[in-house]
Amino acid sequence: MNGIFAGFATVSMDGIPLSFRERGSRLRYENVAATKLAQLGVDKRFQGRGLGEAIVADVIGLAQKGSRMIGCRFVAVDARPGLDGWYERLAFRRNKLMQQRMIRLALDKQRDVGRLATSMRYDIRNA
Repeated sequence: MNGIFAGFATVSMDGIPLSFRERGSRLRYENVAATKLAQLGVDKRFQGRGLGEAIVADVIGLAQKGSRMIGCRFVAVDARPGLDGWYERLAFRRNKLMQQRMIRLALDKQRDVGRLATSMRYDIRNA
């Protein structure tokens, strides 16, 4: 196959734990179904042109369509260090409970907490 692949995303189903404050009174369960944006990549030659935002928008659209058939409320991503601000500009919010758990696990395993991804979510019903 010939062609240029400028960007890609991989998705899967996931569940994210949210504290009561994060989920509010309308969501009864701590673990909430999510579409996981597992990988996102844009070729360096195409970065800065809005392609990453377009791919994320497509993933959000996919999650919205899928939520009509299965219980899915969020798009979740583990943002690489330094990219959390980029995702926040796209209306993603930090998952505080999940982040606390990731930090605890890293400390238990004596890993560098500064290199942890940031657990984030996008509420597909508030789009």
